[in-house]
Amino acid sequence: MTQPFRRKQPLLGTFVEVGIFSQPDDDADFLYQATQSAFQRIAHIQQLLSFHDINSELNQINQQPMQWHTVQADTLRVLTLAKRIGLISSDKFNCTVGGEMVARGGLPRLFDHEVKSMGSAKDIQIKHGKVKLNKPLLLTLDGIGKGYAVDMAVAQLKQVGVMSGWVNAGGDLRHFGHTHMAVYLGADTIRRKVTLHNAALATSRLSLEYDSDHPALLILPENALGTENRQDDSLSVMASCAWRCDALTKVLAATPLNQRQATAMGFKAALV
Repeated sequence: MTQPFRRKQPLLGTFVEVGIFSQPDDDADFLYQATQSAFQRIAHIQQLLSFHDINSELNQINQQPMQWHTVQADTLRVLTLAKRIGLISSDKFNCTVGGEMVARGGLPRLFDHEVKSMGSAKDIQIKHGKVKLNKPLLLTLDGIGKGYAVDMAVAQLKQVGVMSGWVNAGGDLRHFGHTHMAVYLGADTIRRKVTLHNAALATSRLSLEYDSDHPALLILPENALGTENRQDDSLSVMASCAWRCDALTKVLAATPLNQRQATAMGFKAALV
């Protein structure tokens, strides 16, 4: 088998790798242009949803709560997904915790106005292509948005004629096509192998404290964790799409250990 064609670019706060299991008639120009189109799709979503970019569409909503905002289709779709999984999970997934994460040092302080530490999915209003926050909250979609960007990059690769490949954005990974892909999880001494085939995988490290050596870890508000879940944790979830995997790492982190697998199955996913 020929070596896969792969490229990396810094996007979504990490390095994004796009890989293609090339066919015999795939020339170098096709492979380059295909990966480039995937990177461009991701860059557009980053421009819309980044909390770190004060000019992003997401931050237009954050900067002016209690006002209706007309947003692009990608923003509307991710917010709709985020609200839906927030409602279903009783806010175990909660994209309104930006204020809490800023206070803990996990996100930059970009705004001068006072905000609440967190709200709920019910505080997000979506109607006729417009979005409004009912309270002065800060939305953060960096996790679910990253997974969604991976999914859209895969869709872009398929659209331009790629038969099999993958997109990996710092722990949010999706594979597609006729091949299989081996992924190794865990530390070197306890590594375990997971095989991906037309599936996605997300891994998140979870903590109650901000760690400057691991700025990408998910910081959970203390009241989001049960007493049995207070240790640092690492969760890996497999599902059909990357946005769901990423979101479910947050849901399962706030779920008792003995209920996690059943909860994952309820979302058509698996804890691995």
